[in-house]
Amino acid sequence: MDLLRQSLRFALRALTKSPAVSLLVVGSLTLAIAGNTMVFSLVNGLLYRPLPYEEPHRLSLLSERPSDQPEGLLTPMSAANLLDVQDAQTSYTQLAGFRAQPMSLDRGDAEPEQLAAAAVSPEFFSVLGAQALRGRTFLADEGVPGRDQVVVLSHDQFVERFGGTGAVGSTMKLNGEFHQVVGVMPEDFEFLDPSTELWVPLALDPARIERHERDLLVIGRLAPGVTDEVAQAEMTALMARLETEYPEANRGYLLGIYNLREEIPDPRNRLFLHMMQGALLFVLLIACANIANLLLARSQARQREMAVRSSLGAARGQLVVQLLMESLVMAGIAGLVGLGLAVVGVRLIATAFAAQLPSFYMPVIDGRVLAYTVAVTLFGGVVFGLAPMVQTFRLNLVGALKDGSRGSTLGGRRKLLSSALVVAELSLALIFLAGAGVLLRSFEVLQGSDPGFDTEELLTIQMTLPLNRYGTDVERIAAVDELEERLGALPGVEAVLVSNTLPRHIFVPRDLFDIDASPTSPDQPPRRAQWLTAGPGYFETLGIAVESGRGFTDADGLEGAPVAVVNRSMVERHWGGNNPVGERLTLLGGSREIVGVVEDVRHGLLINDDLAPTVYLPYDQQAGATVGLSLRTGVEPSTLGEAVRKVLRDFDRDVAVAQVQVLDDFIEQFWVGQKLFTLLLRGFGGLALVLAALGTYGVLAYAVAQRRHEIGVRMALGASRRSVEGMVLRQGLKLAVLGILLGIPGVIVVNRAIASIMADFVPVEPGIVVVGMTVLFVVTLLASYLPARRASGTDPMLALRAD
Repeated sequence: MDLLRQSLRFALRALTKSPAVSLLVVGSLTLAIAGNTMVFSLVNGLLYRPLPYEEPHRLSLLSERPSDQPEGLLTPMSAANLLDVQDAQTSYTQLAGFRAQPMSLDRGDAEPEQLAAAAVSPEFFSVLGAQALRGRTFLADEGVPGRDQVVVLSHDQFVERFGGTGAVGSTMKLNGEFHQVVGVMPEDFEFLDPSTELWVPLALDPARIERHERDLLVIGRLAPGVTDEVAQAEMTALMARLETEYPEANRGYLLGIYNLREEIPDPRNRLFLHMMQGALLFVLLIACANIANLLLARSQARQREMAVRSSLGAARGQLVVQLLMESLVMAGIAGLVGLGLAVVGVRLIATAFAAQLPSFYMPVIDGRVLAYTVAVTLFGGVVFGLAPMVQTFRLNLVGALKDGSRGSTLGGRRKLLSSALVVAELSLALIFLAGAGVLLRSFEVLQGSDPGFDTEELLTIQMTLPLNRYGTDVERIAAVDELEERLGALPGVEAVLVSNTLPRHIFVPRDLFDIDASPTSPDQPPRRAQWLTAGPGYFETLGIAVESGRGFTDADGLEGAPVAVVNRSMVERHWGGNNPVGERLTLLGGSREIVGVVEDVRHGLLINDDLAPTVYLPYDQQAGATVGLSLRTGVEPSTLGEAVRKVLRDFDRDVAVAQVQVLDDFIEQFWVGQKLFTLLLRGFGGLALVLAALGTYGVLAYAVAQRRHEIGVRMALGASRRSVEGMVLRQGLKLAVLGILLGIPGVIVVNRAIASIMADFVPVEPGIVVVGMTVLFVVTLLASYLPARRASGTDPMLALRAD
């Protein structure tokens, strides 16, 4: 204990003797620890923290996906298929559907309030093992159409609406109908959507459900003793039966199950998160290598001190303990400061994801994160302290005492170790920069892809027409027509576009279709296309070119002949490039005549959406309750927001309006996660570059200082400044080339991993790796230039006199 106390005292004294070196060491490690803690807190929240549900390992999400879609992507399920599966399956004690359903709250004389609601099966809460804080959850028969309307409130809505008292038994007018409050959920209850403010029963009427409509997330609780594998086998068999019974809606679809804890997020995102964590460990290793070089240089200057202490009786072990204590003290300080920075960073990350992730997925500094931070801190302290400790074991007592006053030259072994550390830094930095560069470029392409149509000056509206008021196609069409007229009359509005999904939405519906003249045979893969509804003038207003035939007109209404417009990709893939105008296709259960062909555009946000065959249908012939309105304006779109809301209120205060946003703001919400990762990658990529540059600079600067006498002799004998500069620059150049060469295998591995993650979203551009190599090479040469200039400025007489 006395030895540790004494070593700690000496360690603190040593730090104050070399404040510049100590500051560089602590600063470098602080940033690396902060970054690792921040990213691990995100990984921990998403992958490892226990879920706040009863026996969460028995919870599964069910997903229907096309067979040609990558496994792991969570896709919704058909309500009709859910009813059939519920009746036939034995693997789950209960299955429950969940669907986001914005609702309008009538507040009397005050303006209606739009609430984020969800329609859920009555079994939803019991599947999760959740109990109401007040009142109850739903009864089994409350999912039957025609029952009295009831609602369960979130805790936040309970406090906001009722002040935290009463509520149960009260009524709320939602979407024009009175709902009785039957329960209030606990404060910590959330499901996948953290914005949900209330829940209503999901009433499924088999007679009115369209089987091709896939809009339900489904969650189930495994029966005791049933494994995921057994459940998956049963779901596969049931889906095969449903495909046989309803081929027009289910052909080519698979029903997959995903364990809520083990498989959500999906394997692709899990790999990405682990890669992010690995990247930050690279930064930590770069920092450790850099710090080791700094301490190696400082320990060279302390050789005489160590020799004196050894000659006075200090054992080698005592010297090693002191050096280790110095490293751990610096690491401890860095760990504390880094943890403080990480707390701030984690709060910023949590704020960025607040609207997207439930609280149990949010990054927090919990016990697991603290343990990780301590482990990283100890690892860093030991790793960067190894080089000075090894050097102490090899201490030549006589040589150090003899040469200490003159400043011995850097020995061959020390040169080799120091250079090896720099090469390791450069290799790790290259791997990090190459991976970060490829990801950053992929994100940029993904976010900045040209949709192929005019997105300027668009104000978007997402709304849901209450089915109790607009239950038929005629009622919905009349409502949308009236809204078009009212909105189009606003000053500054040039056109109103109607569709089932807004431009550049992250989800565009897809479904099976067939060509009437050449139907798909059972041994052929099913044909599938994305589809959108559109009103007259849709193509002209967005600037989507009609290449043959025509677009939609007012004549394409409910009483008109069913028609469709297809895109160029559809023509090339399914008609061999021949003009299909006049031919017929069957989609969503109806045969339609193709009246036009338009150019390819990207309606979705994914870069490869323009490759998908696309079918456009007249809104009036496929009028859904969910409507997207886009206003082309001649003024700044945001200035029309209040006027648009007033039109919607005056039209029908019970219409649920999810949002009124400028299109750019609407798109921006989907990129929050990517922008955060981009910021982190840029920041730590810059840190990796700075650390690599500092390492190179430190080695060369110290080498120049140690070779001052030699350089003085060379210049006294006639060596030019340029030749001295070249000598030092060549040393830096060798380090850079060797570091890049040794890093290339790691770059190849990382690049392949990223390509596998991004394969279905955006093509990876390996050429960006060359940019990373070039940047690292240039930075290394710049870091070498300052020591080279210093060497070339050596005064031969002063150097010889000083030695």
